Amino acid sequence: MIKVHKYTLEPHSSNIFELPLNSKVLSMQVQHGNIVVYIALVLDSSGNIAQKKETHKFHVIPTGVSVPLDLETIQYLNTAMLLDGDLMLHVFHEKIE
Repeated sequence: MIKVHKYTLEPHSSNIFELPLNSKVLSMQVQHGNIVVYIALVLDSSGNIAQKKETHKFHVIPTGVSVPLDLETIQYLNTAMLLDGDLMLHVFHEKIE
């Protein structure tokens, strides 16, 4: 079983979340001016969020900024358009092993 949760990302930074093992990032959206990711969390047989965790990191990067990320190990999610298009932020996801 799964349960979808929403997590708000802070712009211009890396955001780290401890999520249940085998969780799946579904999408990145802009909601009420905030960048959010929707994640399907794995539930145990009792319907509770699984206790085993893994670390997920979300990078929110403005256009034109250089960052030391490896495109072989991270996943591009989407681009968030904020401030009527004056601020474009690109969101990448990686699992920390």
